[in-house]
Order: sequence, then structure tokens, then C-alpha cells
Amino acid sequence: MSLDKWILSSKDSLEIREQQIQMAKSLFDLTKEFGFEYPYENNKKSSWSLAWSWACYCFEITKLEMVENFFYAWSANQLSAALRIIPIGSTKAQLIQRDLLAIISKVSKEIMDKEIDDIYFGNVGLAMAQQNHNDLYTKLFRN
Repeated sequence: MSLDKWILSSKDSLEIREQQIQMAKSLFDLTKEFGFEYPYENNKKSSWSLAWSWACYCFEITKLEMVENFFYAWSANQLSAALRIIPIGSTKAQLIQRDLLAIISKVSKEIMDKEIDDIYFGNVGLAMAQQNHNDLYTKLFRN
């Protein structure tokens, strides 16, 4: 739970935190529909990462698959935003996603046995994108 709070506090704006919380709520609701109710007291302010971990646990997803798919989903999300912001086109975005597969697999394997404190966390691109546009990022994904 402390890691979950750290993840939320690392978000640079209220809007991004609210987006994380909403995505978590939706995923918790979905897993509940499949018969997996989160057993711990949920303060309704959980990160999407916690909900993702819970969903993977519920459906017996392996640790490596969980990490790889998390990175894949994150990169797909970023490419979705790029399609709306810069003119790269959907075919180019798909090619980039394909090219990332080997990198995602390699990085996922590298971090599997590391402690959380040994993994660098940086959000430079997101912070830059949010400057003077603190609600733009969330608007992109509500459309």
C-alpha cells in the first residue's frame, strides 16, 4: 500500500492522479465482475498499477507476463497520445510498437529480480508534456 501511495504521489498534477484513480476503479470493478473482489480495504484512491497487479494475480498471470504486458500497455498508451499530438500516423505507431517488443522483453527480464529501490523511476517526458497543459493529457484519453 505504501508503494501504491508513492506511485500516486509521483504524478505531477491532480489531473494525472485522478486519471490513475479512475483507471484503477474501472479495473477493480471489472475484476469484481469476474468474481474477484479486492479483499483489502480500498480507500478508493488506488493507482492503476495496484489494480493491474490485482487483476494479474486474479487471473494467474505470471510475473514476467505481468511486467511485459504492463510495459506494452504503457507504450501503447503513449503512442495513442502521440497520434493525437504529432502527425506520425497509425501505421508508424504500429511499427514503433512492434519495434519495442524486443526492448520490452529485454527490460522486463532485467528488472524481474531487482528491488524496487534499484529501479530508476523518471517521468521527464510526462512532466514536460504537462507544463501549462495540466489537463491536456487526461483529455486525450477521455476522448
